[in-house]
Amino acid sequence: GPASYRYVYPGREVYKFLHYLIIPNSDYNNFMKMRYAENQLGSMTYSKKDNIIKLNVLQGPANDNLAAAYKFNLNFKVADIVITDRFRVARDSLVARGFLSPPYTDTKEYVKILKDQIRYWDGEKFVTAEEYFGRN
Repeated sequence: GPASYRYVYPGREVYKFLHYLIIPNSDYNNFMKMRYAENQLGSMTYSKKDNIIKLNVLQGPANDNLAAAYKFNLNFKVADIVITDRFRVARDSLVARGFLSPPYTDTKEYVKILKDQIRYWDGEKFVTAEEYFGRN
């Protein structure tokens, strides 16, 4: 869960987060031996028109510029995941050669896999979106 008291700075208040979530590594990141999913620096944006928060999550080494754009509504429930062209080409080439399992990347099935991997902190443990937001 969130960092324990051992990791806070003396005299600094610990922030209370509205939402705390984990975006796990994709199968491509695991294949590339990346330790964790990393957001693309400066990529978090808010669209006032759509009430959407967008975060680009790197897939593979940062200098490859591959990403999946996670779009969240204001309570951080995933509204959509947009696969970038560079990520689609890189991952699909590995699927076609048998290194990664189908489905292909820019499909509803693969987006569902990515969505289903996200975990939310419920105050005690990390849970699925369905458990966190209810079955609505």
